[in-house]
Amino acid sequence: MERLTERYVPNNEKKGIAGIKVFESENKTPLVKVLSGEYLYPAIEKLADYEELEERLHKIFGEESTFSLADVIDALEMKLSEPDKKHPVNARILTYEEANKWQEYKDLEEQGLLVRLPCKVGDMLWYNILGYTESYEIKAFSYGYCDGYIEAGEEIRDEIIFYCENHTGSIIGSFPVSGIGKTVFLTREEAEKKLEEIQNDKT
Repeated sequence: MERLTERYVPNNEKKGIAGIKVFESENKTPLVKVLSGEYLYPAIEKLADYEELEERLHKIFGEESTFSLADVIDALEMKLSEPDKKHPVNARILTYEEANKWQEYKDLEEQGLLVRLPCKVGDMLWYNILGYTESYEIKAFSYGYCDGYIEAGEEIRDEIIFYCENHTGSIIGSFPVSGIGKTVFLTREEAEKKLEEIQNDKT
């Protein structure tokens, strides 16, 4: 980052005396030297303060970064006025613990060991049964069928299996993750649309 100002202390330093040199953009010969107390000093000092903040910003993002204070203000204004809108510089400050956890997830993802489930325990899923749409709550899941939950009608060992319970709390069925969107649905609307398609095919 090329600066237009440089703080300095005059040779005849006295208590409270400070100065700022002002340069041309491509010439390091000072155009003017302004001492504290002179009428231009407050304006020149604001420019120096701004450039020092820009320098600190470049140390954070790298000297080659074009990220500026104006970008920071733009991002803050957008975040405050449109909190749900995505922005390329949206960020948050992480604790060391959070940063380590994020890195752990990132490493697992790169190794292909991070599994993203389409739903979780406690979610409601929808089935079409005998021409009606019914909802069931996910009680548990396992990798491959787990005999402790339900007797497997079909042996599946290499897929995530979800187990559902009815309103009484009893586990009444299971389905593989590959069945979502085919025989079981994440929303009632999806289930009803599928049911309508099935009924239309029969007519």
